[in-house]
Amino acid sequence: MKLLVNANTLSFDVKPNILSIISHYNLNPDKIIVLVNQEIIVKNSYSSFEPSDGSTIDILSIVGGG
Repeated sequence: MKLLVNANTLSFDVKPNILSIISHYNLNPDKIIVLVNQEIIVKNSYSSFEPSDGSTIDILSIVGGG
């Protein structure tokens, strides 16, 4: 299965969930927002949501300022 993650094509032998994709990049799930095909995925579904083959995933960092 292939996914486009932040403009990079990744191949997986098994269908990944969002949490495993986040782990691949060593990111903290509390400090990011994930969009799959331009739809926001809520954090409590990261472990159960499995994107379809060919999905586009954008992982955005939350930046604070003041």
